[in-house]
Amino acid sequence: MSEQDSNAATAAGDHLRYRAAAGTAAVAAAFCVAVGLLVLVRKIQDRRWHPLDSPRALALADARDRLLEEPDNVNLRQRVRQADQTIITRHLRNQELYDRGVYLLLSGGAVFVAAAGLASVYRRKLPRPGAREVVGWDARLARWGRSAVAALVGIVAAGGVYVAATAKDVDYEAIAAAPHAPAKPMPGPLAKAPSQPAAKPPASAGPREDGWPRVARFPSPREIAENWPRFRGPGGLGAAPAATPPLDFDTKSGKNIAWKTPVPLPGQSSPVVWGRRVFLSGADHQDKKRQVYCFDADSGKLLWAQDVSEGPRRTKKPEHVMEDTGFAAPTMVADAQRVYAIFAMGEIACFDHDGSKVWGRYLGPLDTDYGHAASLAMHVAAPTKARILAQLDQGAEEDQKSRLVVLDAATGEIDGQVKRPVGSSWTSPIVVRTPRGEQIVTCANPWVIAYSAADGKELWRVDCLEGDGAPSPIFAAGVVVAGNVSSRICAIRPDGRGNVTKTHVAWSCEDDVPDVCSPVSDGKYVYMLTSDGLLTCLRLADGKKVYDHDLEAPFTASLTLAGDRLYLLGTKGLMVVGKAGEKFKELGRSLLAEKCTATPAFCGDSIWIRSQKHLYCIRQKN
Repeated sequence: MSEQDSNAATAAGDHLRYRAAAGTAAVAAAFCVAVGLLVLVRKIQDRRWHPLDSPRALALADARDRLLEEPDNVNLRQRVRQADQTIITRHLRNQELYDRGVYLLLSGGAVFVAAAGLASVYRRKLPRPGAREVVGWDARLARWGRSAVAALVGIVAAGGVYVAATAKDVDYEAIAAAPHAPAKPMPGPLAKAPSQPAAKPPASAGPREDGWPRVARFPSPREIAENWPRFRGPGGLGAAPAATPPLDFDTKSGKNIAWKTPVPLPGQSSPVVWGRRVFLSGADHQDKKRQVYCFDADSGKLLWAQDVSEGPRRTKKPEHVMEDTGFAAPTMVADAQRVYAIFAMGEIACFDHDGSKVWGRYLGPLDTDYGHAASLAMHVAAPTKARILAQLDQGAEEDQKSRLVVLDAATGEIDGQVKRPVGSSWTSPIVVRTPRGEQIVTCANPWVIAYSAADGKELWRVDCLEGDGAPSPIFAAGVVVAGNVSSRICAIRPDGRGNVTKTHVAWSCEDDVPDVCSPVSDGKYVYMLTSDGLLTCLRLADGKKVYDHDLEAPFTASLTLAGDRLYLLGTKGLMVVGKAGEKFKELGRSLLAEKCTATPAFCGDSIWIRSQKHLYCIRQKN
């Protein structure tokens, strides 16, 4: 081939590459324009349907107010729930499509920049006249490019028109005017409680002064995992896999002490954290004053304190509440909008994050030997439906007083309750996800009992507990781990039905079982801590002891696994940090120099510790 022919071939190739790059850039540009228009439409539509900003939500709030006044109006309740579900589902769908559109827009922009750059490179290589045969390819490529652009724009536009055409209004005014329907009893084991109207919410039940309507939105599993919403954190398991707290601190030098704030009233309840807010409860020693507190997570400033006044007024301290337990031992539960608190005699109340009271109810009186200490749990059934679980074990087994109470998180209405064949306990329930559905797992002498989270039906039970129960159960690697010092600790497979004591206990161990502190697991090992400071590690697969280590200090706070580190807080303020694994290795040791009985909260790079009189924030300082 002659040099002239070679140059012509090279020029022809450059022409083709230039046209291909230019055509790709044109298609990418048109794609970005089309997706950008669709994203804009979605954003406008999201603004229209946003559950917190839509004017139509005001009518829904009115309907919810009417529902509080007419709790037996089944038709109205169903329509309100349907409207709630519709508005939140549409908002979440719009948000998801909007997010995808943004990613597509960024991807299209990247393709456009790359293609335009290549076209610029090959354009500089082109000779003045092009070879005649290249013109034919140019024409074809141009036609293909125009056709592709037209087809792409048409598809995106048709999708936008379809979305706009299929969006239907929710008739909230009709919901508010729904006719009265007689109440029907709740089927199944979640038997409806005797009629007891909840306290009617104040102005926060409808639109507040700042225009925020009271539309319940409950957190996703991802949101729960990013916060510390209940006793022992997400799921009540005592694990914070993504947390990166410091190894040590020093109160004298101020090392890693972000702040220290007085807590107005005493309590054994642990802090819960949602976003940049920390919540605590407190009560005086005569139970004449019960309060819920909200602190700023960054500065420690007390943002608000609200009284809880449900229940009868008492002139003296109930004899069966020990001073060591007190009247604010149960830990609260929080979500993205609200916080829920329960106290020793059965007073329960809900506040929004700004301190406005949403609802209150009295579940007492409660008859326990030491005082009620079981913390609340939450089961999120849908974005607009969640239940608060209150395990009210009391009296002796033959008294038949114990029950699991299920309340609607949005209204405080009792959805149902299950009678429990147990006496008093101080354990907290957990909700676990199994291949057969979500289960509520509870512990009390003599049973570990699991209920269906959907309807409260008892699924299985294991006879393995004795005496007073304080350690709460955990769930790891597909098994429930539960036990206390008077009996044994067991690993239970949760796929049975009925009494599965003889068939579904994978293993059990009677040595060094905790009496107060709840265990924790990393999925490979189970770590237990006794009140006198003996740390024991068992292999989760078979329950074999791996090691034990004497910390030589008293403990009542439960263990926490943050990342791959064990954090153990002693009653005298000693914090020991150890490496999780088959051998114990101490990584840090600090002293708070105050009495500490509550389990700390872990979130991000911070630890929040409630001492006898203060709330501390421990955070790494550079």
